[in-house]
Amino acid sequence: MKKTEYLEKLTQVGTLEDDAARRSLITELSEAAGTLFDDVDTLNEAKAKWTEERKTLQAYNMDLYLQVQNQNNPKAQDPETDKEPPKYEDLFDANGDLK
Repeated sequence: MKKTEYLEKLTQVGTLEDDAARRSLITELSEAAGTLFDDVDTLNEAKAKWTEERKTLQAYNMDLYLQVQNQNNPKAQDPETDKEPPKYEDLFDANGDLK
């Protein structure tokens, strides 16, 4: 049932004189509302599932991207990066000046 149909029937409930017709209209509206709530619950469950799957795929994608970047980055494979950092004594000469 569309929103406009639902609202029209809801306004008819107040204008009907016949109690039997009013009851049947209220029953129809309550069934439509129940269906809508069930649909919303189903969609929320699907949304939660897809959100979790998207986060998992995003994490896998980031891991793959980092692996490719490490393979293509020559600085990461440069043997000079394995050198020890200069020592404090190597930075100054005998007079205390910078080398």
